[in-house]
Formats: sequence, structure tokens, C-alpha cells
Amino acid sequence: MRYINKILALTAMFAFSCGISNAVGLEKEAVDSSNFGFVNANTGISLPTPEASSVKSGSSAEMEEFFKYMGDVFKVPKARSLIGDYGKSATAVPGGRVGAVVYSFKLDDILNSYIDCGLSFATSAGTVVKLSGYTASNCPDGGQSCADKERFFLILSAGDKGTYFIKATDVVNAVLMSGSRTVKFDADEFTVKIQAKLSNIPASKIEISRGGAIVFSTTLKKLGEAVSVKGSGIRLGRAYTLAYGNELIQGKGGAKFNNKLVIVLSPVGVDGFYFLNRADITAAGVTYPEMEAGYGFRIVGDTLEIFKIK
Repeated sequence: MRYINKILALTAMFAFSCGISNAVGLEKEAVDSSNFGFVNANTGISLPTPEASSVKSGSSAEMEEFFKYMGDVFKVPKARSLIGDYGKSATAVPGGRVGAVVYSFKLDDILNSYIDCGLSFATSAGTVVKLSGYTASNCPDGGQSCADKERFFLILSAGDKGTYFIKATDVVNAVLMSGSRTVKFDADEFTVKIQAKLSNIPASKIEISRGGAIVFSTTLKKLGEAVSVKGSGIRLGRAYTLAYGNELIQGKGGAKFNNKLVIVLSPVGVDGFYFLNRADITAAGVTYPEMEAGYGFRIVGDTLEIFKIK
């Protein structure tokens, strides 16, 4: 189960990162936005996303099981400021609760690193297209009430030549379902499909073809493992993989990254993720008792520090 979670949640990652307090603003931003679909990652230029083709949907116990695997037990601890010393340099306050720093990360150095997880193919002109995945923080209508499967996207990114966000449910092929999406890089058109293997879901394949010939194929398991490698391993009360990047929102026209940044902690061997909104983490430090009561988090400049709480 965790393989699909790694693909569509860690890579992304970042579902529910806004929290309840930001839901209204996020809904308005998603519904009003016209910047959905094909996005130039460097300039922000957007073009329409091509429609999914030949989609047939249905319901079956097997397909529901498949999408359950794609789901995830999202855990969203509420940031709580450390008592005392707020607004000061906690490490300089005698008797403060900030203990030794155990991990330090330059956030700019790991920003959106999951997009380049080592899985790629090339166009006939030699442009490298990278494959990854992501989970939107909201539903297709901009709200928060939908099945988890409505939040999952594959990412095809060619850097300054653009990025496509492909809704996973549009390209799943299995019992009572068939679908694909055609995208274009350079002069090449590629068709994207997920071939669901219900008897062994981690072995389900992501296939990308050009002119009827498959040019790239990988399993959900391999994609999940590749994404996990791009995270940073840490050990607090238990082992985690840490990643950092922009939030993905969707609307009726497609999906796009916004400017909200989220830190994601994935407990190793556990089907669940903690999404920490960067805006909640102060220089004085916050703690997430639902996750790790003995540790705190602070961001000083562009550096994330994880420290012990005295």
C-alpha cells in the first residue's frame, strides 16, 4: 500500500497542507485561477491541458480496492508554538525549551527535488522529460469534500519547456475503466496510461507511448521507491523521509503549483504522512505533539532546524 502512497502523496505530496484555516482562501484561488494545465515552470506561462480521451468509468469491488491503495492516511498535526521565548532567539535564552539541534537543512537546496527522481525519457529532439507524481491539496471543485482518488496526479516535466499535471483517474485502465491522455513536448505527442494490475497493485504499470510504441514503462512500486530516495532520511522518535516543495491545487480546468510551501515527513514503513505548512514554522520554533512531542521545528532564514525540546 505504501508504494502508491509514496508516488501520489510524497511526491508530491502535500495534500491538506493548508489546513482548515486556509480552506476558504484556497477554494477561491483554485476556482478563480486560469493558470491550470501545461505550465512553464520558469516563467509561469500556462496553456490548456488536453482532454482525457476514451474514458469509461464504472464501479467494482476490485477498482475500489485499487483506489484505496492510492489513498493515504493523511495526518495533519496542528502547529503549536513553544511556550515562552516566542519571538526571540530561543537558543540564546537561558532556561528555554530549545535543546540541541539534531538536523539542519537548507530548504532551497531540496526544493521540489522529488520532481527529478531519476525516471525519465527523451523526445526525438533529445529533450529529457521527467516523471514524478503529486497529490493536490484540494478537490476538483476547489473544496475539500471528495474521495482521495480525485487528488492524485502524475507529473511530466521538461523544465522550461513545460510541465503537465495528469489526473491519475483519467488514465487508469482496468475493469470497467479505460483512459489515456495525450501530451506534447517539442514536436512529439505522447500517450500516458496506467495499466492497473488488480491482483498485484504495486506491479501496476505507468506506460508512455509515442506513435503506438512504448517509450517508457515503470511500475508504481519503482516510482514510489524512486521518489522516496529523493527525500532526506532522518530519525527522531522514529525514522522519517523528509521532503520539501510547492503545494499543488486543482480546479475545473486542471492543476497548478501555487506559492505555498510544505515540508512533508513520511514515517518509514507506515502508510501515513505529516504535512507541515512552512508558514506555520516560526524562527522561535513550533512543536507538533501529535507527531513528535520531544522535538521542535524552526526556520531561520532559509534553514530548517529540528531540535530537541528540553
